[in-house]
Amino acid sequence: MGEFATIARKHREDWFIGSLTGKQEKSVQINLDFLNPSAKYKAIIYSHDQDSDSSTKVDIKKINTNSETIINMDIAPNSGLAIHLRKK
Repeated sequence: MGEFATIARKHREDWFIGSLTGKQEKSVQINLDFLNPSAKYKAIIYSHDQDSDSSTKVDIKKINTNSETIINMDIAPNSGLAIHLRKK
């Protein structure tokens, strides 16, 4: 079986990306070159944060993106992340 997976789906003008790891930590680079090159997007990134004060241990980041953006993330073992890209 694989140790890592990333999938992207589009719904109307929004994109949803999910990544999962197996037993090993994984550093990922998610290239957003599939986005409309003339559009700008807001990315909401949900990732595991063991040091978070929240009961869910989820870190939420919001960044501005476009088709030239590459999102770099470290994903803990047996964990994952989710990204919602909303067209501005």
